[in-house]
Amino acid sequence: MKQLITPNPNIKCYPGWCLMYVRQAFGLNGLYPSATAGWNAARYKHRDRNFPAGRWVPVWFHLGEEPLGHVALMAPDGSVFSTSDPSNTPHHHPNLDHLLSYYRALRPTYLGWTEDIEGVAVVKAADSINLTGSTTSEGDADMAALDYIQDIAYEGWKDKDGKQHPGFMLVIEENQRRLDGLTQLILPGVSGERNAGPIPQMLADLQGGQAAILSALENLGKGEPVDVEAMKEAARAGAAEALAGLEAIATVTLSQEG
Repeated sequence: MKQLITPNPNIKCYPGWCLMYVRQAFGLNGLYPSATAGWNAARYKHRDRNFPAGRWVPVWFHLGEEPLGHVALMAPDGSVFSTSDPSNTPHHHPNLDHLLSYYRALRPTYLGWTEDIEGVAVVKAADSINLTGSTTSEGDADMAALDYIQDIAYEGWKDKDGKQHPGFMLVIEENQRRLDGLTQLILPGVSGERNAGPIPQMLADLQGGQAAILSALENLGKGEPVDVEAMKEAARAGAAEALAGLEAIATVTLSQEG
């Protein structure tokens, strides 16, 4: 197992914000609202204690008294860093069982460890394709390129400043979940009416995000590095287009009803 991102466990943390602590230790952006959601969304789960030797990995827990769950950071030596105390300093547990005992009032259950967190792989099987190596044929090169795009899509990518970003496909999947939730908001009720509230901006944000992803995938398809500024511009244009479309729909509806 290869360590893709080495975390810094000695960062400031906040009681109750375990997922934020672990993702920030890995230098990642947020994608999920709780440890429970993060565990459910993880793509590479291991429901065992066969931790990869010498690697940092997220470890996850169900809490009988807290539906948001818990996640902590396991170190290569088997010790665990966790937001276990009412302070801004992570508690350094000597091992997993010590953490479980420490949390016994909340009735913890160890769920497992994952290779990814917040849509980004932090460790990976050692037999993965290395693009710096040579290939023996054009077909091999095509397969390597395809694997690379799949890695980018699911495991994330780094911008020119070295900042890690979630995988595009996972962002798209998350956008779809948000869109499903948005659909529930605008379904007609008994009166057939809904207060628009933040819905237009929510739709604009979703469309802007999708436009940014398409811009990045266009760069990758050409073999170019991702242009973050172009992504931002695409997001702004996508959001503006969505808002203009909603305004047009509202105008037509009012005209018809008038």
